[in-house]
Amino acid sequence: MQSHPVHTHWPLGPVCQRCYRAAVNHPRRCAQCSTDRALIGKNSAADPICGPCAGSKVGYECRVCGKGGPHHFAQTCHRCSIIRLTRELLTGPHGSSVPAGLEPLPDYLADRGQPQSTLRWLSKPTTSALLGSLALIDEPLSHSALDQCPPSWGRHHLREVLIDAELLPARDEPIERLGTWITETAAALPAHQSALIGPYGHWAILRRARRRSRRRRFTHAAADAARNRIRTAITLLDHLDENEWTISDLTQSKLDAWTDGQRRRTNNIAGFIGWLTQRGLAQNLSITRYTYPPPSQTGDEHDHHRTIAALLSGDTPADLPTRVAGLLVLLYGARLSQLQNLTTSSLKRRKTRRYITLARHPIELPDRLADLIDVLARQATNNPNAYTRDGRGHYLLPGSRAHHPLHPTTLSRKLTAAGVPSRISRNHALLALGTDLPAAVLATQLGLSTATTTGWAKLAQRDYTAYLHSRE
Repeated sequence: MQSHPVHTHWPLGPVCQRCYRAAVNHPRRCAQCSTDRALIGKNSAADPICGPCAGSKVGYECRVCGKGGPHHFAQTCHRCSIIRLTRELLTGPHGSSVPAGLEPLPDYLADRGQPQSTLRWLSKPTTSALLGSLALIDEPLSHSALDQCPPSWGRHHLREVLIDAELLPARDEPIERLGTWITETAAALPAHQSALIGPYGHWAILRRARRRSRRRRFTHAAADAARNRIRTAITLLDHLDENEWTISDLTQSKLDAWTDGQRRRTNNIAGFIGWLTQRGLAQNLSITRYTYPPPSQTGDEHDHHRTIAALLSGDTPADLPTRVAGLLVLLYGARLSQLQNLTTSSLKRRKTRRYITLARHPIELPDRLADLIDVLARQATNNPNAYTRDGRGHYLLPGSRAHHPLHPTTLSRKLTAAGVPSRISRNHALLALGTDLPAAVLATQLGLSTATTTGWAKLAQRDYTAYLHSRE
């Protein structure tokens, strides 16, 4: 029997801090009054009873709603504390009314997720500043109104909360967030740089991104790549300012000296140089994008097959979602962004055949993999947090946040831990598929360009030819 310091004295006797928290945080039915409260005493039959029934003035019930449970503010349960704190942040120090459009937010937060996590989030200075700023905006609640709050990751999270609460409409977040970032980034630059970066970002980068989103999904990774192109353009303008040059002073030799043979810098700046040339802002400038070399790592074939067998049989500590994701990478070279957005609507059944759609057209599944996916689909359907906002069904790989899929970075870590490094495994799968399927079919099934799949077919032919020559 362990001995702990006394935290408080109850009618049933002295209790330690652990027992105190267990009783207060988990109220139970009182044997005498049948009320759910912290049971801190015992009756003559030795049944646990609440404080008032035991003759104590302390009942550990909330003074607002009267329910038992842990408290945040004095004599105020977590749920009522969340409502109180949210209202205080939205009304400010003068105690005015909650702004129009935000009235349901306190109750929504009180009933959402883990109360302790919500209280920690509300107590953060960033959250306090954001809600306070939102309350001061003199216009109806909208995405543009929220964009007037200070930019931060907290603003992105608050937007997701407001969308989940149906106080803001859902939108194409990667595209819209990119547009806001371009506007705010250009506004923070010196005037002569902003006059170039603003139009370039909106009319070249963002316009191309919107066209792409009409053909296929525009991902956060694609948005990050677009931001890197704009950052590279800003770096070039900073270089010109350091040397007291203007855009008109930029020559081919100066541009070549700045790129200095760096593949990433050269490829990222090519679009900006082309945009400047088209508008007559720069002359006699050209830049050649580097072509990326073929993949040098494709993994060992025996290891590849051994991993497939282990994932199919369950001879691995990986959970079912990771096993299914790993098999789709190993067998079909699926991209993480494709896996992330798989839903129950991506699955089809025709008589005894089962299919999954990674791009535009369904792919027939082998029975053992189809059985695993069916189990995963049932788990997703029974998980209300896996339901998609757009009504497409349930995410097969749901994340920790309600109505969001598993983040690609998290998925990549899980796959690596399961022995499926995504890039190398995908390279091996595409190399194998390139030998068996025509490039046009492979492009259609996997959502790749024909040029990409043709390159894989040529690479596969070259590699297997070298292998055959080596056996002679």
